[in-house]
Amino acid sequence: MPPVTTTSEKLLTPFSSFVPYNTTREPGLIVASGTGELRFWDSVDTGLAGAENFTSTQLDLVMGEYVTGLYRYENLIHIALTSNGRLFRVTITTLNGKSQLVPTLFGGGGTSMFYRATTALLPFLGAPTSIPGSSEVALALAFGQKRSRPGKDVWVLTQNQLQRWSLHVDSWEQLEQQVDVRQLIGAHMEQAVDIPGGMQRAARTQDFELLDVGVRSDGQVLVLFSYASTASTNFSSGSNTYTYCIARIGVKDPSRPTVLARDILVSDLNRDSRPATAPKMLLVDGGAAVLVQFGGAIVVASLGASFRQTLTLKSQWNRTLGFGLTKTDSQARLSEISAIIAANGVVTIKIDHEKIEDFHADTPTNQLKATFEQAIFYGAREENPFLFTVSPSVEGSFDQAACAVSNEIVNSSSVLLPAILDQRLQLSKRMELLRALILFINENGVGGHLSTSGKKLLSDGAEKIFMALTIWQHVNSNTESRAVLEQAVFSFMQRSSKTFGDDPVRMFFRTKVDEFQVLFRELYELVQPQASGSRRQQRGNLQDVNRIIILAFDSMLKHREETHALYGIPPDDRRASQWTNGQTIVDIVSNLFDATSSFLTEQTKDGHASGQKSDRMNPVVELQDQLKHLAEMTFWVFSERIAHLQSLANDTGDDRELHSLRERFINVRKQIAQSLVTHHFSNIAFGLAQKYTDFRLLAHLCNEPQALQALDGSATADEICEAYITQYQDKFAFELYQWYTDNGQLQKLLAQDQVHPELLHRYLELHPNPRVSWLHYLSAQDLPGAANALVATAQEDRRVVSKKVEFALAKLCNLAQATAVDERTSPAFEAAANVCTKELETISTYEELRREFLYIVEHFSGAEANRVDQPEVIASTNPRLREGTAIRSHFKNLTRQILQGKTLDFEDLIDVLTLKPQDEQLINGFWDAVAALNKSKNALQVGRVKSALATIWRRLLLNVDWRTVRPGQGMYDSDVSTALRGTIVFRLMLQMIGRPDCKHAWLRPQDALLIPTMQEISARFPQFSDAQAQALSQDYLEEQESLQDAIDSLGLEELYDATYREVELASEGR
Repeated sequence: MPPVTTTSEKLLTPFSSFVPYNTTREPGLIVASGTGELRFWDSVDTGLAGAENFTSTQLDLVMGEYVTGLYRYENLIHIALTSNGRLFRVTITTLNGKSQLVPTLFGGGGTSMFYRATTALLPFLGAPTSIPGSSEVALALAFGQKRSRPGKDVWVLTQNQLQRWSLHVDSWEQLEQQVDVRQLIGAHMEQAVDIPGGMQRAARTQDFELLDVGVRSDGQVLVLFSYASTASTNFSSGSNTYTYCIARIGVKDPSRPTVLARDILVSDLNRDSRPATAPKMLLVDGGAAVLVQFGGAIVVASLGASFRQTLTLKSQWNRTLGFGLTKTDSQARLSEISAIIAANGVVTIKIDHEKIEDFHADTPTNQLKATFEQAIFYGAREENPFLFTVSPSVEGSFDQAACAVSNEIVNSSSVLLPAILDQRLQLSKRMELLRALILFINENGVGGHLSTSGKKLLSDGAEKIFMALTIWQHVNSNTESRAVLEQAVFSFMQRSSKTFGDDPVRMFFRTKVDEFQVLFRELYELVQPQASGSRRQQRGNLQDVNRIIILAFDSMLKHREETHALYGIPPDDRRASQWTNGQTIVDIVSNLFDATSSFLTEQTKDGHASGQKSDRMNPVVELQDQLKHLAEMTFWVFSERIAHLQSLANDTGDDRELHSLRERFINVRKQIAQSLVTHHFSNIAFGLAQKYTDFRLLAHLCNEPQALQALDGSATADEICEAYITQYQDKFAFELYQWYTDNGQLQKLLAQDQVHPELLHRYLELHPNPRVSWLHYLSAQDLPGAANALVATAQEDRRVVSKKVEFALAKLCNLAQATAVDERTSPAFEAAANVCTKELETISTYEELRREFLYIVEHFSGAEANRVDQPEVIASTNPRLREGTAIRSHFKNLTRQILQGKTLDFEDLIDVLTLKPQDEQLINGFWDAVAALNKSKNALQVGRVKSALATIWRRLLLNVDWRTVRPGQGMYDSDVSTALRGTIVFRLMLQMIGRPDCKHAWLRPQDALLIPTMQEISARFPQFSDAQAQALSQDYLEEQESLQDAIDSLGLEELYDATYREVELASEGR
């Protein structure tokens, strides 16, 4: 072999080319040194054996000229390029039976091919007659398609020019075309829109480097060139970051060559400074795709589409040595390229051209998926020379790509998975691949491109495989759990109409791990109450199912704890859905707890002792241990589900399901705690209450004697509560105080005034409870606070006796406070006193009514007063309350409440006062009704106030027999005046006239015709059916008709006016 030669400026490396003969003979080999020495071995075998049997010759180079390339034109013809732009035809001939090399200069003479062009080009091609300046380096050569004449075109790329030569069989060459390709590409880039900054600068200064040339099957010439990636650098600055492009040049019209398109192959690639590492281009599929060889990488790209693939070598010390097209299947459109890697030998690259052409909008995601697969399946192999990376700027959906790879591994559907018979090893391999996937994503700094839901899907897949591996190892070493697992898998197959061959369990663990939650449901079905088998078999099934479920959850929690940082998932982030926060898992785990608790309760009732807790062989002991695990799991799955629903509610605003589940969880927590206490696991119940900060449950447990008895130690409930108050302050104290309130232990609540007065005060401020607050305020000598609390308590109280005491105490508190600060004449005191006074007046009305009703019953029933229907007796004294009417039934109901010592709302009180028996000498009923209405009108709707006032006047007017009052035969004015003054209407008007609070309480007979509408009746009596409301409306209508008849037939309007005149006279003392 010729030695490597050097000059003072650069290292000169040799070039080589094979000489093919036929399929039965070893090819020959030509090697050209940088200085122009050519050696030819007739057979490669001879050269490899180290034999010296070669032919040698020397190219006619001038001083400083060196060889820049060697290309095979035909089997026996090669072309050598030089740094002076000269081309030599190297022909293999035979002389006297011995092969020899004959080099001849293109054009037959001259110092360079540029000089020869002046005589060869035709005038219409515009070729110069002379080329000034020094010769240009010939960089690369490519062969065009065969022409009609023998031979094919030769395209030569120099530092600035692109030339087309034709070779003739009679050993002479002719320059057919010459293009200033640098100027052509520069002009095209200047006209481009939205090009990178580096390209703008390169176009403006023409500071880019021409590298290689190729010719497509359609005749387009491809020129590979590069420029500095950033505008602040250039080739002379020594920048090592470059962008590489291909210009597609149309040359069908020799006089008007044009750049048809420009394709960016790769951006920001470091430049390799090692010898013989200049990028080289290989056209595939007629130039539809290209491979570009760099010193440390290989780029595969399609022209006219967005497909790009960069294969970078792992080691910076490794390098590519060469590549070539070794196999082409035109029908299947498949190409096979062999590349020689220094440290690895030959690597085969296969290209499917149909897939490249089908590249569309979602194909970048598929390409990203392919990168992930290459990285995790091949990246770690020692024999693999390539470093697989992914850039944050790459197109495509990281979520879709990563999750697609993960799903194929989880379901064993990836064609790249190795065939492993051992199920444990197969699961371990899948676990290893899933971990490699997230590690690859993190190492490339693209974890931020994954959404939270994407990260959780990846984590879900990995934890399911880890869970499957744990369960598989368990059932392999514990045969007792195999039966239920096999039954569950079989049920799963039947429900899903799937078949898994002769080994369904193994196939499930290979292909259906993603549906583990469905398998858990099948496992739960085996322990349902309706499940067949004896109680012993059911107990065994329950134990086996619990083992598998608990083992699965333990492994899941372990995986999450160990990998949440790896996947970048905050432990408290539950925005995205995971398989463990679904409602199905909540139901399964909580129902398993219930089933286990019920079974243990039955065992206790049947008298089966659990044995010593250390007796691990006792099945009841194992169920007790499982009960503790299931309790913790139930709390956990509920919390996960609630947190997930909360995140959804924050986004959608719909919290109905969240509210329902929270209410259910409150009940479930209490039931679980009670079950744990029953089975002597109070410490677990207390621990769960503290872990999940359920202070309401903790307060309940602290006041549960059975729970305290099971605890170790002799601390009392008060001591335990005091310890928790010290530890948790108001968080626990407030729930404890609420428990005292709900359970009627007000004495214990008020006892907190002695130990934690500030906490109790804050609790009562946040959770007003007037029934207790007034005592606390009295203890704290806060008289205004006590008065307000007493008023609030009395307003909610419906018992007349206690209501009277509460308002009286409130009035005394206000009086005591005003006396203490000498403010008995202040507006605030007067307002507070007036509230209590008015309420006490109303209470007096209830007391008078009750006494009156009792008197009526005793008067009409005598000794039978306690055994008769008292409301019926009272109703019967009013002839207007006819039997069977709705108004009579309503009055009897109200009367019964009065007799029971209860209060009514104001409208009901008005009904009682206006429907009770009336004595014309006493006007208490209607006057009290007007007073009650004045007190309540601000609390009722305007329409209902008007209806109530009309009801008072309507019934008042109907209580008078106006026929005996109106002037008649033999009656004088004095008689009429006396009759009018004897009516109940006169008595009421006399009480009302001149009173400011009665100014708006006057109604004329015509206005008293107003009766409640059906809408008002329904609003007042929501408990009434439509029929009941209609019946009551009918009674109101009859009252209205009776009053209308009195107005029309008796002249009630005139009688009303006459009565009012008598009231005016009486008020004046006449």
